[in-house]
Amino acid sequence: MEPPSEEHDMRQAVRLSGWVLLLVVLLGVAGCGSRRTVTVYVQPNGLPVLYDYDDAVDHARREDRLLLVHFTSPTCAYCIEFMNIVLPDPGLEAISHAYVEARLRPEYSDDADDVFEDLNDGVRNLPQVIVVDPRTGAKLATSKGPDLDVAAFAAFLESAARAANR
Repeated sequence: MEPPSEEHDMRQAVRLSGWVLLLVVLLGVAGCGSRRTVTVYVQPNGLPVLYDYDDAVDHARREDRLLLVHFTSPTCAYCIEFMNIVLPDPGLEAISHAYVEARLRPEYSDDADDVFEDLNDGVRNLPQVIVVDPRTGAKLATSKGPDLDVAAFAAFLESAARAANR
C-alpha cells in the first residue's frame, strides 16, 4: 500500500480548513462574544411586544414608555381571547404609544414566574396585566382579571398613563 500523495494531503487540508471556516462562521452567527439581538414584535395598533422581562424594561426605558406586564398562558382560553381580540384592537392605537408590553408565561420560565410572584401580591389569575414604571419599578395599576371589553381596557391604560403623567 502506497503512502498518501501530496495531492491527497492537500485535499484533506482544504477540506479541514473548509470545516474550520464553517465553524467560525456559525459561532459568529450564534453571537459568541457579541451583543445579543432582541426581537420586538409590534402589534398592528403599534404596541411593541417583547417576551423577556428585562429586555422589555430596557426597551421601555429607552423609548420613555410605561411597561405593560402581561402574564398569560397558551392553555388559558381567556388569555388566548385577550391576546387575539383585545391587545391587537385598533381601539388601543391612541394609547399604545405610551406602552411596551412584556408578554410573560410564568409556567414556562422561572424568571417570568419570579416576576409574577413579585408583582402580583399572591393573586394568581390569568390573564393578568400590571402597569409598571420601568424607571422606578413601581407598580402603577393592576387589572381586575380577564376583561374582553376593549373600551374598558383602553380606559384602564389611559388611567395608568395619566397617573404616571405620560
